[in-house]
Amino acid sequence: MAIDATIVSQGWPEDARTVTADLIDKYGTPDEVTPTTVVWFNRGPWKAIVSSKEETPHDFPFPHADIVENFTSYKVPTNLFSKLADFDGSVTVSRTRGLLSARCHDEEANHLAVNLAHDIIMGKKTVAQARQASVDIMIEFREHKPAGAMHELQFGP
Repeated sequence: MAIDATIVSQGWPEDARTVTADLIDKYGTPDEVTPTTVVWFNRGPWKAIVSSKEETPHDFPFPHADIVENFTSYKVPTNLFSKLADFDGSVTVSRTRGLLSARCHDEEANHLAVNLAHDIIMGKKTVAQARQASVDIMIEFREHKPAGAMHELQFGP
């Protein structure tokens, strides 16, 4: 019997419920549901999407709560791990699994974080440039200006 993720998330904080509902609208029935997480596998460009009841406070680029983590296949060179950590603590690498992820407020912010991480890895941006781009693009997004880096991955996994 399938568990309704919207029922499970009823006791969650409002932002977590809203973000999870948006993901259900976009990706359909989740593959796994627990009292604290809702998970989809192999949807869109993502290897996995995990929406969580737990909201982690995060102040970059603006104060918000991290709720959803998106994972993509990506073999990050080990010499760049510290640069990604300097860029944004919500960007993580799983070397053994060959995954790059971002855990931010929503999927759009994760697109941006992973795209900017890719720019750092490819040498297109320094950490400082990527951090400034994150702020600038978030401002544009909040002003309802086109922000392509927040709507899709700008590279193939």
